[in-house]
Amino acid sequence: MSNIAEGFAQPTDRAFANYLYISKASVAEVRARLKLAFERRYITKHEFDVRDSLADEIARMSTGLIRYLFKSNRRRRGIGRDGSVPKA
Repeated sequence: MSNIAEGFAQPTDRAFANYLYISKASVAEVRARLKLAFERRYITKHEFDVRDSLADEIARMSTGLIRYLFKSNRRRRGIGRDGSVPKA
């Protein structure tokens, strides 16, 4: 979540997308740790399945947003220095 928030403040769509790639890598790390927790019997199969499914959904949504950002490729996203978005 922090990578997404930090990336949102970036001035271009491509810069934001780079932070989303980092966020996706973090999701992969969480999934690996979930697998390890299940194998070590810290969590049940049901707990693993629910959380792994959520992680998969987050990764897919991130991929969709990355694709959108690369297509739109705005050079100036309208984000102020303080992270605020101008009102329409």
